[in-house]
Amino acid sequence: MTFVYAVPPVLPPAPPEKWRGLVVKWTGWDGTEWDLTDYRSGVFLQNSGVEGLTMPAHTAWTAGSPAVHGQYYRGHVVEPRTVFWPVHIYGDTSEEWLSRNAAFWRTMHPGKYGTWSVTTPGGSQRTLSCRFVDDGGHSYGLDPSMAGWASYAVSLIADQPFWLGEPQRRTWAQSDPVDFFGGVAKGPPFRISSGSQLATATITNEGDVEAWPVWTIRGPATSVTVGVDGQTVQWSVALAEGDILVIDTEPTVQCAWLNGVDVTGMLGAANFAPIPAGENRPLSLTMAGTGSVQAEIIPRYYMAMAGR
Repeated sequence: MTFVYAVPPVLPPAPPEKWRGLVVKWTGWDGTEWDLTDYRSGVFLQNSGVEGLTMPAHTAWTAGSPAVHGQYYRGHVVEPRTVFWPVHIYGDTSEEWLSRNAAFWRTMHPGKYGTWSVTTPGGSQRTLSCRFVDDGGHSYGLDPSMAGWASYAVSLIADQPFWLGEPQRRTWAQSDPVDFFGGVAKGPPFRISSGSQLATATITNEGDVEAWPVWTIRGPATSVTVGVDGQTVQWSVALAEGDILVIDTEPTVQCAWLNGVDVTGMLGAANFAPIPAGENRPLSLTMAGTGSVQAEIIPRYYMAMAGR
């Protein structure tokens, strides 16, 4: 009797569950981009089991009284967002798999951030900044370099838990002066300059939470005041033609730079204020000069998918 021994064939991975509408991408801290919804790319995100696309966890602050039924809502804090990916990595050859696997895992770093983006069929995109947490203590059940594939359970964390929408920017300037009497032939030279562009400035925050403006002021100007609905930041140092003053009101930043140099200490009164969620608010803008003021906000959302 003759016995023949051979290595049993390696089973192929389960067929991927294709994404039909959303485009999901990962841009690593090293700048590499991965289309996680295109199974032909060799790195594919299973569309069942993904976590982090929906509402984040939060902690509510409440208070009660022995004399009153129920409780009072005092506010809430959104927790860091947990993210989970069931990821498959494929390769037609051993070398291809090893190279692709190493390149993908290079983007996973506990101290460096990558960007997870989700684009709807209508073209709306939101992004989330994430860093690596763990792979669930992954162990290989077979030699992946020979099989040409491996499946991983990847956990990440978004320290800033909100999905970011596309930046919203608006720019205002002093209107060009006009002849009050219609020209020299009709009266003495007298020209007025309307501040209506600045005086009527508003901006809308379509996000789910407040948005903090970044102000960009371009000279020339001798003084500028910017703010939201009466809460303002003042600058009283002359800006020449070509000077750029940037004031970031985000609570974790709240700094000013003039042509890239930190000038926070040169600000006058500084009452930093956000644009409330879902509201259109009047802006408080004044400028002595012929420069311009730009406001930029980045809407922040609870969920990854826009409704349009």
